[in-house]
Amino acid sequence: GDMGGSIRIPATFCGLVGFKPTNYRMSYDDFGFPVSGRKDYRCTRMGLSPAAGPIARTVRDVVLLMRIIWDDEYWKQDYEIPRLRFDENRFSARNSMKIGYYFDDPNIESCAAARRGVEMAVEVLANRGHELVKIELPPAFEKLKLA
Repeated sequence: GDMGGSIRIPATFCGLVGFKPTNYRMSYDDFGFPVSGRKDYRCTRMGLSPAAGPIARTVRDVVLLMRIIWDDEYWKQDYEIPRLRFDENRFSARNSMKIGYYFDDPNIESCAAARRGVEMAVEVLANRGHELVKIELPPAFEKLKLA
């Protein structure tokens, strides 16, 4: 599962696409976890929940897989996941979105290549009619200094 990028980061380094669905959207029944009951893997000591998701060659491949998986039969296997089919209308909609982006974490400055990648993505998304909003992340370690 993906909590801190364990799907998305390896996919990126391999030139693939990693998709992290919303937590609990995918079943863990066939993952072979050596635990009994759902609560055992839903929350780690840090309070983060893993999310299972695919790694594929293209976004189109991920979409195809999600269309196949999220059908009416999927929920018959695992009663604890939400009964939500792949939403064709939402996927096909070309509505404008408001998208936040940032360049640097307050504790770590981005390298030039990462910064350029974000700039290119912002330009493409803005040209497609989306509203891009630069955000500043709060210092993550500020509270740890006080403890």
